[in-house]
Amino acid sequence: MKKIINPFDNYCIGCSPNNSEGLQMEFQYDEENSTVISNWNPIDKFQGYPNVLHGGIQSLMMDEIAAWSIYIFLETAGVTKNLSVNFQNPVFLSNGTITLKCRLKSSEKRSAILSVELFDGLGKLCTTSEIEYFIYPKSIAVKKFHYPGLDAFFKD
Repeated sequence: MKKIINPFDNYCIGCSPNNSEGLQMEFQYDEENSTVISNWNPIDKFQGYPNVLHGGIQSLMMDEIAAWSIYIFLETAGVTKNLSVNFQNPVFLSNGTITLKCRLKSSEKRSAILSVELFDGLGKLCTTSEIEYFIYPKSIAVKKFHYPGLDAFFKD
């Protein structure tokens, strides 16, 4: 398992350590299973019903890990084209650390399909998602989206 470093200096609501109001998600790369993983400790301010993680926050988390998966798997940037979420079980905050796992299902020149699973702190599968991303050529990703190249995500 390799820690993925956040090389961006921004205020992204999903991943920026600079955004105190955001999720501050962090990521790891499981090379053996071709999976990007995020473990996230739930925070009360992101609940819907008491002790239940809001569905919109779950969707945000799934979209965020998919973006990071594009950086790692396809070595470029993209934007969400379609997000389909299936809420199977409530995610109770009191169950502890939430784990998301993202895999690349398929990719073509300008699009990719990713699947994301969200598990609660007890390891129960609670939410699944299939996300289609519009993929930018690397030159545009660098120029318009500040994609720093794959090495920037793994340097010390």
